[in-house]
Amino acid sequence: MGNSWIQKLDTELRNKVTFDVHPTNPPVDIQPTGDCNFWICDVDLVKYKPEDTTEQLTSYTYPPPLNLPEIYSSKVACIHSTDGKFLGMMAPERPALNILQKAFHTTKLKGLHINITPAPRSFASELLGLLARITQLESKY
Repeated sequence: MGNSWIQKLDTELRNKVTFDVHPTNPPVDIQPTGDCNFWICDVDLVKYKPEDTTEQLTSYTYPPPLNLPEIYSSKVACIHSTDGKFLGMMAPERPALNILQKAFHTTKLKGLHINITPAPRSFASELLGLLARITQLESKY
């Protein structure tokens, strides 16, 4: 007869559980708009403290004290794909975002985007393309 209850339990669980192949990350994902977006918002970030090796050598306490990371808030530009998924972020107070935005608008005004196929629709779509190229290069090396 075996374990017939296991099969029944698995069927019941299968009917109750759903798996999303594209999971949602509520703190950073947005409602899909069909366009690439970037929003400047406050995000909690984690900064790890370096461990002090001299303290470890002289300390005989058990268990050793926890080395907890520092959590801080920072204003960042969150970049989202057309389906609202968070793909990356940049610090807006650093000059890189401003330089990229000025370069994008300058090339657009000069008509240099005409030669690009497909032409970037917006600054957010150009940021998304740059992130895609960076991830391709990082995975290559």
